[in-house]
Order: sequence, then structure tokens, then C-alpha cells
Amino acid sequence: MSMEEGAKNAVAVCMGTRRGERVLIISDKPRNKVARALFNASEEVGAEPVLAEMSSFRQNERELPLHLAKAMMYSDVVFAPTENSISHTRARIVASKAGVRIASMPGIRSREMTGPMTADFEEIAANIRRIYEEVRRKKKITVTGKGGTEISMSVDGRMWVTEDSGLAREKGAFTNLPAGNMFTPVIEKNSNGIIVVDGTLDNKTLRTPLKLEVKKGKIVNYEGGKEAEYLKEMFEKGEKRSSYIGGFGMGMNPKAGIVGHPLQDEIALGTAHFYIGENFSFGGRIRGSIRMNAVIRKATVKIGEITIIEKGEFVF
Repeated sequence: MSMEEGAKNAVAVCMGTRRGERVLIISDKPRNKVARALFNASEEVGAEPVLAEMSSFRQNERELPLHLAKAMMYSDVVFAPTENSISHTRARIVASKAGVRIASMPGIRSREMTGPMTADFEEIAANIRRIYEEVRRKKKITVTGKGGTEISMSVDGRMWVTEDSGLAREKGAFTNLPAGNMFTPVIEKNSNGIIVVDGTLDNKTLRTPLKLEVKKGKIVNYEGGKEAEYLKEMFEKGEKRSSYIGGFGMGMNPKAGIVGHPLQDEIALGTAHFYIGENFSFGGRIRGSIRMNAVIRKATVKIGEITIIEKGEFVF
């Protein structure tokens, strides 16, 4: 697959860009090849693209320059292949409220453009909707896996987040690209069991599995190399409220893999991931500055009485 194919998918399928629409592509120097591919794809559908290149966007979530924020307001569609995310900037939030369709693509590389960005996002969205309809009223999630993962979590009254399908065609729609993930906050003090992380932690590939013991939602014991020591020190000396399991999700993108990159790890088809720490931003009660993502491979996931994933394969 080529970068051009991924760009065409982003422009025409994911964002539904139409002839005559004003497209703004915000980039910085490390992402200029991706930005140029999106520019060309926008021209191909008859849109009117403008490419704005900044100096490196170094700090996650800092504010965009004022003149760039104003340019977003006069656009129909915005793509942001930048080094770091613009998702929580005021400029993005205000533009979304004004009806601009926006795709944030933080840290995207040619590897993502030729891989998960070429997925069938119509099919991913359909699968997310289908699974959601069956599990939205279920109260319990059970996850088991190789190495000893066995944990139960309550989601009674919590809502699944299903918008991360990659389709953002409605006025004011916002998505990350590439996409393919459904997730939910869990009841903060009702998770109990063992999680053996054998994929990635905070988008770092693990050489040694990390074993986490969870009691009443809180991680009470850590085993497994330097990552265990890192977590123990961070939670015992720092932000203790972030030592709780905050959420759970399932990857839905068949073109993604576990590669130690945030745009692939949590969306890889058949993976299960746990959010450690902050979940207030997606419907939970834990506020804080820390949220880590722990990905496990070949899990078996049961929601209510329905088995959704068995040993890393979707069976529902």
C-alpha cells in the first residue's frame, strides 16, 4: 500500500471531503511528506487545500498560533499531521463547535499512512456499532490471557465511546486518524484481578511482561523489570489517584499492529488495552495529569455473557 492510498482514504472516506470545500492542512517539518500527500488527495477530489507549515509543534496540547487558529474557523475540513496532538487546544475545540470537521494525526509516519490508514473504515465503523448494540447495557467485563491475566471490571452505568471509528463526515465531527477503537471508563473501585501486560506500556514495547495486581480498582503490586519500578515510584511518590484502572478498550483496525506507537498500539485488531489513571475526559471520575495505556496480546474478552474476543481473535 502507498502513502497516497492512505491519504485518499483520509480525505475522501474518513472526512467525506467534497468538491469546493476549504481544506486546511496544519503540519510541522517532521510531517511534511504526510501533509503533502493529504494536499494532493484534497486537490484530486476538487477541494481547495491550503498547507500551513509551522516550526516543530514540540509540546503536547500547547496552543496554536492565533492566525492559524483563525484560519481553522474559515475551513470546512482540517487535517493536523503534527508531531504532537492539537486535540485539546482551544483552537481545535472552538473550531469543532463552529462546525469544522477535524482530523488530528499526531506523530503520524509513512508507516501509519501505508498501514492502518488504508483500512476499510466503513467496515470498522459498522463493527463498532454492531458490538456496541449488544454490549451497551452489560455491566461486567472479564479479561483473561496468557501469562496469568484474569481481571473483572464493572461498567454498570458507564457509556462506551464509539466515535473512534475514523469517520468524521458530520458538521463539527472530530476524530484521530488512523482510528479503530472502542472503549469505556470502568467503575473506579470495582476492578479486581491480575493484568499481565505483554504488548506495550505507554507506547513502549515491553521486553519483560509487566504483572499488575489490582484490588478494588487500585494497582497494589508491580512485577516485571524497570517498568514495574517506574510505576511503583511514580504512584507511591507522585499522583496516587492515578494508580487506579480507569478504562478498558478493544482495538478494531486490521491494518494496525503493536509497534510501540500511539497511532497503532491501541487500535490493533484483537488487542485489549487498559487505561491507567485519568478517565474524567471520557466519562469517568478520575481527574489527573497521568493516563497510561497498557496493551495485552491475544486476550479473551467477555462482556456480560458474550465472548467478543477469544485469544486475540474477534469471534462475535
